[in-house]
Amino acid sequence: MGRPSKRAAHMRQHRLNETNEEREKRLSQKRKSTSIDISKETCEERKNRLSIMRAYMKKVLYRENIEKRTLRLGLIHDRLSNETEEQRAHRLGVIHNRLLNETQEQRAHRLGMIHVRLSNETQEQRAHRLSMIHDRLSNETEEQRAHRLGVIHDRLSNETEEQRAHRLGVIHDRLSNETEEQRAHRHGVIHDRLSNETEEQRAHHLGVIHDRLSNETEEQRAHRLGVIHDRLSNETEAQRAHRLGVIHDRLSNETEEQRAHRLGVIHDRLSNETEEQRAHRLGLIRDRLSNETPETRSDRLSRMQQADQACRDITNEQSFEAAINIFADVPCAVCKRSLYPQQRSNLRANMYSILLPEELVALGTITTCSRCSNNIRKRKIPTTAYWNKMMPAEVPPESVNLTSVEERFLSRIVPFLKIVKLNNRFSQNWCKGQVILFAKDVVEIGEQLPLTPNQAGLVLVVESLENLSCSKEFVVDMQRLNRALTWLISNNHLYSDVQVHFETTLNIPHILQIAENSIPEQDGVASETLSQHYITLNDNKAILRGSFNQGDLRFNLSRGKQCTGIAAVACAAFSVLDPNKWAKSDIDYIVIIGDKYYNDCIAARDNPAPGEVNSEYLAVSDLSPRLIYNRQNLVITVLEETNHNGHIDNDNTSDGFPNLKNALLSFFREHSNGILTANAISIAVHCRTLGDNQTYFLFDSHARGPKGASAPINGTACCMRFSELDDLHAILRRNLFVSPKKCQKETFEIILMYSR
Repeated sequence: MGRPSKRAAHMRQHRLNETNEEREKRLSQKRKSTSIDISKETCEERKNRLSIMRAYMKKVLYRENIEKRTLRLGLIHDRLSNETEEQRAHRLGVIHNRLLNETQEQRAHRLGMIHVRLSNETQEQRAHRLSMIHDRLSNETEEQRAHRLGVIHDRLSNETEEQRAHRLGVIHDRLSNETEEQRAHRHGVIHDRLSNETEEQRAHHLGVIHDRLSNETEEQRAHRLGVIHDRLSNETEAQRAHRLGVIHDRLSNETEEQRAHRLGVIHDRLSNETEEQRAHRLGLIRDRLSNETPETRSDRLSRMQQADQACRDITNEQSFEAAINIFADVPCAVCKRSLYPQQRSNLRANMYSILLPEELVALGTITTCSRCSNNIRKRKIPTTAYWNKMMPAEVPPESVNLTSVEERFLSRIVPFLKIVKLNNRFSQNWCKGQVILFAKDVVEIGEQLPLTPNQAGLVLVVESLENLSCSKEFVVDMQRLNRALTWLISNNHLYSDVQVHFETTLNIPHILQIAENSIPEQDGVASETLSQHYITLNDNKAILRGSFNQGDLRFNLSRGKQCTGIAAVACAAFSVLDPNKWAKSDIDYIVIIGDKYYNDCIAARDNPAPGEVNSEYLAVSDLSPRLIYNRQNLVITVLEETNHNGHIDNDNTSDGFPNLKNALLSFFREHSNGILTANAISIAVHCRTLGDNQTYFLFDSHARGPKGASAPINGTACCMRFSELDDLHAILRRNLFVSPKKCQKETFEIILMYSR
């Protein structure tokens, strides 16, 4: 290229030195003169001008490199970003007028150029273009969005039949020719948009669809249904399976409100359809069934049978679950017998104030068993009423596990009783004749326990079979026998003068096996046998899951709020039962009893605890002191003065605020049961000591998965067992606290709880 002329150089220098006002004035004059020239030019002159401009721009764009292209697009972006509302309105108006006035040839040429440009763009250019569109749509205001949607709505409303057919044809061609990757990407974008839309956006989206369907003509509706029919008829097996899978996933994950809304829409549509619409709908179904081939019909009936069988299985499973989860958890107010739902009878106590004690009359309405209800209605006091002092005393833990042979060794009297057994399928036992007490030498036998087998009156008859080399043996645990005898001497006045004489056990015959030191103990507690129901996760962790969690639909208003009550019941269960021997039904029983205990505590609470944000949640200070668990009346004691408070990671033990791990170590040095509360979640923790070994247990009533992690969809309540405190700390830190960045600020509280 040659050197620029002096005039061009002078003009370039002048433009570099001009001010903004001079530049705006020059461009304004240039635009006016250009507009006048364009308005006066003929069609041939316009074609020639546009051809020259396109050739020039093509030449410039072809020569530009990445840096120049980036600079050019950046300048355009800056100019559009800094334009005022008037400038933007003017620019869009010019574009709108140009598009309105273009001929069919010009429009076809413009769309062809766009199609060629989009077809030839690289992956990077396409990604950049889509990201620009996404950023523009994400940053638009409500007014801009409303204006954009309004323009689209106006354009679609005013398009002719030919334009609409052409638009739908272009969409159909694009969808037909898209690759699997493009299709997956399009579905993913649609799924993300629908998943992230707000309630207002969803309502607006569904409202627009409803309005469009309500206002469509018969021809439009017929065309829409025909397109759907053609698409379904021509879909492949893979496409059909994918479509049904998407529908199944959507229906499986819909909430109760969404399901109710969907069924309501279907019901409204069927209720409001006219006779013609109903006849047309049934006719289409009839035609489809009449024209189906034998293979299609067989396939349809097979799918219907499978669906019906699945529905029946679900119904039967739900009925079975409901049947086996019915517990006798309500005691009779008169005889204190635990009652199943069908055994309960409500009685107005104030009508029988002469028969009933004052504490029952004050309750107004009481729940009784059928036998007590019938007796009271007949003006009779039931013989098993608790005020008759006929309630048997609870068996102490030292004697509850004694075998029949061990009980005879500790008996001071030897009864003689003749037992008669029937020999039919419904065999029963009963007593016949008199019960005889043989006289004993009080000095030699009555004061020396345990007895020998001869003194206890034991006659062991063992069946021997030819093909069996061994016979049944009765195990006598001397340590258990010693503990029971020690308790009897200390607490039963009839055994106060008994002398312990274990040398007599040397005369036990070989058929009675002595277990001298077979079971090690610690603090009077025998070694536990690990339950086979726990699922081992690794060498240090095991889990036992229930059938449901505290958010199950079987619970009414208390659903999802009763974790403190359930944690209290779990602490009581840790005290009275060995958690190593628990099964799945024990987890479900604790959750059900905990839900009832929560409702009782809420009903008995006068006012929420001070500082309680949500009055529907139960504070530890609101726990009721009485609890019936496993047919035992337990006294719940909460010692808030021994609580441990602190942060999760920050350790301020010197100030009385340790971190979670140190708080657990300090708590389990002195206590075994506790309720840990953090982030409106309460769980029960338990430490079980056996010799030098410690086992830790965690009962969590929230939705947890197979490994104890959070599982909102298929989660159940669970009890986890740990051999190391670090594993318990890791699970607590993961489940109780959402964000790892917040763990240093989140607080917790551990409160001691025991039952007796």
